[in-house]
Parts: sequence; structure tokens; C-alpha cells
Amino acid sequence: MRKIPRRASAILGVSAAVALAVNGGVAWAYWNLSGRGSASAAGGTAVELQVSAVPQPDSPIYPGATTDIYVTVTNPNTFAIRVHAFKPGLGPVMADAAHASAGCVHTGVSIVNRTYGVSWYVAKKTSRVFGLPDGIRMTSDSDSACQGASFTVPIAVIGTSES
Repeated sequence: MRKIPRRASAILGVSAAVALAVNGGVAWAYWNLSGRGSASAAGGTAVELQVSAVPQPDSPIYPGATTDIYVTVTNPNTFAIRVHAFKPGLGPVMADAAHASAGCVHTGVSIVNRTYGVSWYVAKKTSRVFGLPDGIRMTSDSDSACQGASFTVPIAVIGTSES
């Protein structure tokens, strides 16, 4: 008698709002297969990943510059995951409330590349930090009121569960 694999597939892939210090997440499904002679499927419970990012501590961003960012991925699930892509998410980049009120409307801040192909492994119930060299930039035409601001930058991560 041939056994059907317990875990057939899992999919990650919903946009996560991340900031240079804001948490976000990814929604996804985890599927189990079991049966004798025929298979049946039942949806498992998956918990959203927590994702946050900060710029390189000794290299703050300024108009006309790029800097490294460090992305922390926290996996609270009972199975490991592998993130395959990191890219800009939907929505505008926002300055913190104080700087936005002072006139920081056009931030000029963005993720440098359209997509980063990555292979980030995060074991179950752990956190890992990953670096993206020159991952974020600020254009020369950002508003002067953006000096010293913190920015919320939407991102998306895509990945799968790992055995």
C-alpha cells in the first residue's frame, strides 16, 4: 500500500506593511493530506508572520542616498518557512505623524528594486534577521520636512512551508 505524503503544499503571499520599525504579516494556507486509497484534505491553522525592518544603524537615509535595510522575519508557526521574494507592497510610503503634520508629504522613500529573489529560511517558532544591501533609497526631491522622520514602507513577502 502506498502512503500519501502528509504535507502536500503551502503558500505564503499576502502583502505586509513593514516599516523602518513597523510590523506586518503574510497570510497563507497550510494543507494536510491523509487517507487510505483516496485522499482527503483539511485546512490547518497558520499564524501570520511578523515582519519588521530597520535601516543600517550607522547609515541613516538622506536625499539622494541608498542604505542597507535589515528585515526581521518572525515565524510563530509549528513548521519552518522559506521566504522566496521580497518586494514593494501596495500603498504609499508614509512619514511618522509629527513629520507628516509638519509637511513631509512627498517622502521620496522607496524600496530600490522591484523584486529581491531571496532564500530566507526561518525555523518554526523563531526569528531571523536578513540584510538587503542598498535596499532602500530617498530621492533628492523629498520634502524638507522629512528630515529626521521615520517612514512606514509597505512590502510584500512570498514563500512556502519547509519540511
